[in-house]
Amino acid sequence: MVEIGHPDTVTIDVRPYKSVALTVSGGLDSASLLFMICESAIQHHLEDSFKIFAFTVPNRGDVFCGYFAALVVQKAQNHFHNKVIIEHIVHNSSLGGKYKTEAMEAFQKEMARTGKIEAFFDGVTLNPTDPSFQFQPPGGDYVKKMSHRDFDCHQPKTVKKQAYHIDYCRPLANVDKRFVRDYFQKHGLLEEMIEITRSCTDFNSVECGCCWWCQERQWVLNCVP
Repeated sequence: MVEIGHPDTVTIDVRPYKSVALTVSGGLDSASLLFMICESAIQHHLEDSFKIFAFTVPNRGDVFCGYFAALVVQKAQNHFHNKVIIEHIVHNSSLGGKYKTEAMEAFQKEMARTGKIEAFFDGVTLNPTDPSFQFQPPGGDYVKKMSHRDFDCHQPKTVKKQAYHIDYCRPLANVDKRFVRDYFQKHGLLEEMIEITRSCTDFNSVECGCCWWCQERQWVLNCVP
């Protein structure tokens, strides 16, 4: 159980599984999920019998994510002293748009078909609902907020993917990025994780400061906990 700073709770228990997968994008949210999964495995003494597959898809619209994801995976390995096996799989592509989602689905399907994973964890967090977050649309085209981050509290956070016969888990779906910030702050890792992660969707700069993801990140880091 992880409960930090908010009435909302996040529960991650990996005891039912021998191996799981998640997408590590190089951002704060998926980084926190990777750390929490490692934490759960160590807490339940699964170090010798548990494996994590971290999947990253650098593509035409997100050329930087592979670099930052590698930093996140390396930090997790160092922080937990390599007690949990993490295999980082990087699938590079020159395609853009919806291809990244298709590549992730294909990865889940193949890993499930071959029996390599029993669950897939999604690090998506809740879109900001606090009035202190006021998105200012930048000029020109930009990536808008994603509607699948608007979580319905009546929905289960773990469902069975019938096509793949694995569990699909969204443990962070009911909390926004403030929870992620508080988690890393509690562990004394926030400053370092800010340095080695990236949220921006602009492919011409590491941090444009204008897109939805940059504004959300700036909001949460400027908020008073």
